[in-house]
Amino acid sequence: MRGSHAKSEPQTLTDWLAQENADWQPQYPFPGDVRRPVVDALAEAQRELCVYCGRKLDLSAPGKSYHIEHFRPISTCPDHEVSLANIFLSCGQETEPGNRSETCGTAKANWFDESLHVEPDYPEYTAAR
Repeated sequence: MRGSHAKSEPQTLTDWLAQENADWQPQYPFPGDVRRPVVDALAEAQRELCVYCGRKLDLSAPGKSYHIEHFRPISTCPDHEVSLANIFLSCGQETEPGNRSETCGTAKANWFDESLHVEPDYPEYTAAR
């Protein structure tokens, strides 16, 4: 696992999350004006590399060469759905012809076991060199 440096929450994400109220709860996917700053923050923290394998990500092809990966799946950990601490960039989901590829995030799918996973966000082990 390549890991991720500490992330800085983009102001657009902070502002969007602050709108939560009794009638509205923020949910994934992020709206367009929030998504791009989140991707940029993740890319910076991860040095534009897949958090799992270290493959260079082509940030111009969202959903194809990379995707937003929920380390703790939304299906089993809904409280972490929009938490920056739970999201990372992972290898894309499509091959050149547009077929689903077996990349890091798709291979992991929704499997998660807290006792068997190593947290990708471990800045003390991924210091810049």
